[in-house]
Amino acid sequence: MNKNDFTEWLKKTKDFWSPTTLLDAKFGLIYVDTFTRKILDEEELEKLWDNTTERDTEKILNGMSISKTSTVMDVGCGIGRIMKPMSQKVKKVVGVDVSGKMIGFAKEYLKGINNIELFVNDGNSFPEIQSESIDFVYSMTTFQHMSLKGVIENNIKEISRVLKPGGKLKVQTRGYVSVPHGLDADWKRGDDISFAGAILDTGLWDTILESSHMKILRMTLNTNVNWLWIMAEKNGNKYVKR
Repeated sequence: MNKNDFTEWLKKTKDFWSPTTLLDAKFGLIYVDTFTRKILDEEELEKLWDNTTERDTEKILNGMSISKTSTVMDVGCGIGRIMKPMSQKVKKVVGVDVSGKMIGFAKEYLKGINNIELFVNDGNSFPEIQSESIDFVYSMTTFQHMSLKGVIENNIKEISRVLKPGGKLKVQTRGYVSVPHGLDADWKRGDDISFAGAILDTGLWDTILESSHMKILRMTLNTNVNWLWIMAEKNGNKYVKR
C-alpha cells in the first residue's frame, strides 16, 4: 500500500466523518436519508433510529454466541450506535474509530455506561488493545468505506491479533462472487472518497482471512445490493507479530 495514498485517504476520511453536532452525526452521516429527514419530526427520527439500531444489533448477533462474560469490539464504532445495546449483553465493549469527532460524540451518546472503552485509531491498527483479549469483533457499515485494499488487510490482521484463539469475527461490507470489470481499482491520491470502498470478491476475502490465521465459517451475499456478511473464527494458532 502506497504510504502517500494512505495518508491522503485517511485525512479525507477524517474530514468527512467530522459532524458538528450529535444530531448531524446520527442523521447526516450514519442514517443518511434526506427524504426521511424532511417528512419526520425529531421524535419520529429518534424512534426510527432506535428501531434500526435494534434491527442491526440482531443482524450482528445472529448466529453468534456471546454472554455476560464476553469482551467484544466494534471496529468503526462511530458514535457507539451498536455499542449501546451491546453493552447490556456483555462484560465490556471496546470501540475504535479513525474520527476523533465521532469518538467525542460517542462519549456523549454513551454517557453513564460504565462497561465501555473508546479509542481513536490510525486506520490501520489498534495499539491500545491487548493481544488475544477480545472474544468477538464486529463491524457494520465500516469496511464498505475502506477504499484501500491494504487498509482492509491491515485491519483484518489486527482483528486477528486482538482476538482470543477461537474468537469470532462478523463483518458487513460490499462484495461480489466475481468483481465486475472497472470496480476493482484501488483508490489513488486526488480521488474523491469512495463510499463503495475497495470491492473484494469472496475468494480474496477467503485469502485475506486465511493469511491472518482465520477461517471463514459462513459468507452470506445479497446479490441485489451486493452486501456481504462474513463470519470467521480465529484459529488456535498463536498470532504472528507484524
